[in-house]
Order: sequence, then structure tokens, then C-alpha cells
Amino acid sequence: MSDSSQFVSCPAANLKCSWTGPLNELDIHVQSCTLAILQPLFAPILQQYQDNQTEEYLRLKIEYEKLQQERDILKQNQQASEQIVQLFQNQAQKNQQLEREIERLQRLVIRLCTRPTNTSESPASSSQANNQNEDSTSIKRTLHEHDTQIKLLARRKIAVPGRNENLLFTPTNIRSF
Repeated sequence: MSDSSQFVSCPAANLKCSWTGPLNELDIHVQSCTLAILQPLFAPILQQYQDNQTEEYLRLKIEYEKLQQERDILKQNQQASEQIVQLFQNQAQKNQQLEREIERLQRLVIRLCTRPTNTSESPASSSQANNQNEDSTSIKRTLHEHDTQIKLLARRKIAVPGRNENLLFTPTNIRSF
């Protein structure tokens, strides 16, 4: 292939010179091409621009990665918060159930304690009285156990992640969740 048949671009093509032509005409074009003449002046400026663009790209890439990490942490915190709220709601329901059970047992104990006793009991009624006393004792024991559980729950403190203070877990403040 001869030099006259080989087509080349202007050395200032990076400055948007659109000339292409045979290699043997390149010198003539370069002498008359304003962009080719100014290219040595623009080269350091273009290099600095490219370096700045590269630095800016790397800075933005690092910032983007940090933002992605922060987003992931926020998602995890949100999921943890939702789980905590669910735990609080479940515990509130359990507390309400315990409170209802305690109220029921208290009513039953009061009813049993205020029931008049018959002094002239027959053997059958004596057996009934013994059963009622055993039931009453069992109910009192269950009532005491439930009361103890509620007191323990009321004194328990639960640390909430992401907060400096501890929340006191009581039936009153748990209902606010």
C-alpha cells in the first residue's frame, strides 16, 4: 500500500477537526489547520480537564458507595424498628390477656370469699366445700403467679437500638406504640 492511498485523520481530531485524507497530504493540511496549530497549546489544558474529570468521577463513585452503605444501614434499622414495634405490640396483647385473666380470677376469688358458708353441712356439701377450698387455693395461687409475672414485666427494661435511653416496659406506655 502506498502512502498516497492510505487515509488518515488530522492530528487535531480530538479537538473536533473532521479532516481525513491521504497520508501524503497530511503535512499540507496540518500547516493550514487552525486546530492542529493550536493543539500543542490545548494539550495541557485538555490533560488537566481529563485529570479533573477522572478525579471527580472517582470522588463521586466513593460518595455513591457511601450513600449505598448508608441506605443499606437505614433499611436494616427500619427492619429492626419494625421488629421491635411488633414485639411491643405482641407483648402489649399478652399483657392485656394477663390483665383480663387477673380480673377474672379476682372476681372469682371475691365471689368465692363472699359466698356464705353453711354451718350445718351435709357430708355431700362438706365435700363440695373442700373442692371449693381447693379451687379457691388453686385460683389464689394462679392469681399470685399472674400478678408476679405482671410485676416482673413492669420492672423489665428493654434497650431500644439507636436510642440513648432505655424505655420502661409497662402496660401503660406499651399501649402507646
